[in-house]
Amino acid sequence: MLKIFRRNGNQKGAKLSLGGQEETLEWQGQKIVYSVQGQGRPLILFHGINAASWGFEFRNNIESLSQNHRIYQPDLPGFGRSERLPKIYTAEMYIEFLKDFTRLVVEREGQPPAVIASSLTAAHLIGAVAQSPELFGPLVLISPTGLERLDTAPTEKQGRLYQRLNGPLGDVIFWLLGTRFSTRLFLGRDGYFDPKYMDAGLIEGYHKSARQPNAKYAPISFITFLLNHSVRQEWPEIRQPVLIVWGKEAKITPLRDAYLFLQLRLGTELKIIDHARLSVYDERSVEFNALVQEWLGRQSATRQVKPIGAKAS
Repeated sequence: MLKIFRRNGNQKGAKLSLGGQEETLEWQGQKIVYSVQGQGRPLILFHGINAASWGFEFRNNIESLSQNHRIYQPDLPGFGRSERLPKIYTAEMYIEFLKDFTRLVVEREGQPPAVIASSLTAAHLIGAVAQSPELFGPLVLISPTGLERLDTAPTEKQGRLYQRLNGPLGDVIFWLLGTRFSTRLFLGRDGYFDPKYMDAGLIEGYHKSARQPNAKYAPISFITFLLNHSVRQEWPEIRQPVLIVWGKEAKITPLRDAYLFLQLRLGTELKIIDHARLSVYDERSVEFNALVQEWLGRQSATRQVKPIGAKAS
């Protein structure tokens, strides 16, 4: 089982630890583990979603970003260090979690935090911001989905597939997806442009996450499209400052997807980083960290979110 450390996440013997101070909360009957470290304006890092997702994907960002920000990094329900209950996970559930966790940070810090989110989680974040805009500060979205990919509601056929994968067949499939070979194959095809960044520590970090008890349930919800979320109606209404970061060589969410985000919401900033794919924040971490620090530094700490319908400045 995962060992949860409420203090000093760097202590010897910690499993799936990201350092800093690890804390837990109970959310809808499920234990959630998150890390806190650094000083400054609050910044939440919400990891993406795949077979072995957890906050480990920010391994090369937390230390740098925490120099100017107080970092909150939760593992989403059903992933990483958080509890993995055997249940159906949905996009609506994750949207509620993002709102509730951000509300916790607002209560602790006294101000809306900036937020970084990747891929499908970025689409869930857009949904959360649209519903509760007062909770959120500036947004950094990494290769978001929700307009041209992972935007259609699951069908009855996909619901039946989920039920099949919920049993022994799913155990076998998920075990195969979580092998080191499969992890390296996925990351080499979709995550990273340059294989030299796929070191042994990277593969092992994801492998350990995929081998936790009940690890299959949230990923099965993902691969059967239960986590899809369309942002077509929500995205144009977002009034927070937004920076989108895209790896130029991305495949699973190709760069051409970025331009519809720009067309539907004027004022959105796009930064393209060469020689990177989906894991641009890890593969090109030095460039990514500097870009985010500079961009967040330009956002006023006292800037108020405009009400829906107000004209952009």
